[in-house]
Parts: sequence; C-alpha cells; structure tokens
Amino acid sequence: MIVVERYEWRQIDPEGNLGGGPQIHKFKTGVIDVYDVKTGTLIQAKVLEPPPGFFARVVGFSPDGKFMYSYAQNNLYAVSLLDNKNPMVIQLTEEDGFWPVAIFFSDK
Repeated sequence: MIVVERYEWRQIDPEGNLGGGPQIHKFKTGVIDVYDVKTGTLIQAKVLEPPPGFFARVVGFSPDGKFMYSYAQNNLYAVSLLDNKNPMVIQLTEEDGFWPVAIFFSDK
C-alpha cells in the first residue's frame, strides 16, 4: 500500500500576529488516500475527524500494515487501512504533557 495525506496550503497567521507577516504552511485536511502499490489504484479514502490541521504528524504504522497512527491537537488517530472501518480517535488531555512522535511495537 501507499498512504498519502492530503493537505492544502493555508495561512497559519492571516493577521500577521506572529511577526513577519502572514505565513503559509501545509494544513492537513484529514483525508487519507490508500493506494495499491502494484497498480496505483485508489483502494479507499479515509477521513479523520476533526481534521488534523497545521500541527500534525504520522507517528507510525502497525507491524502488519493494517493501521496507521497519527497525532494532532491532542487527538491520537488509529486508521484502519484494509477495511471500511472509520478511524478511531483517542482524545488526550493537555495534562498528559506529551506530543507523541513514534509508536513502537513488541511481541514480548
């Protein structure tokens, strides 16, 4: 499979409040396209709700390739890549005090 996150270029600070004028950055729309690597055919598109936005990242894939994990705005998404199930969302609180950057798996 090939997994592609859709994004749009948007102004992160339209009013220029961060200094240096308006800044354009990638805004992740929440649409995840899954393609067949052999044929290039679109298998399915998944939609993350709420959309990840500016500050998001993919943090890993399950060892069997069935799930993609993404984090944005205190939401940890588990996206099933092989079926039509909706993405699962785990809401973290700011008190959790961390920004996930990777997911690791172990059979022990």
